[in-house]
Amino acid sequence: MPTSNNADLSFLITEVVRFAANKMSWEALSWSLSTAFATYHRCQAEHHIELLWGGPSRAAGIPARRIDQALYDLTANAKHEVVLVTFAAAQIGRLTGELRRAAQSGVRIPLILEF
Repeated sequence: MPTSNNADLSFLITEVVRFAANKMSWEALSWSLSTAFATYHRCQAEHHIELLWGGPSRAAGIPARRIDQALYDLTANAKHEVVLVTFAAAQIGRLTGELRRAAQSGVRIPLILEF
């Protein structure tokens, strides 16, 4: 087994190898681990995290979009559900319109608001 700085990962891989010993070929185990790894990376690629800003100005050199622009894009592209959690929901005329359009196309929109 190769060394790793991740003790949990090392333990889990050791347990998988121990469990698979004498139950499957090394080729089958290799294929199983490779497939699991590829599946994990595909799932990770489907989730995207983006830094957003809501203040007066962002620091130079940090790529970030305005929160309102991201909300408009996310709402316009939603297929199943938009969950909006906010402590401040004022002056949101355009967002209200985007949420209405999404709801009319069948998107579920639960709102969790401060008040």
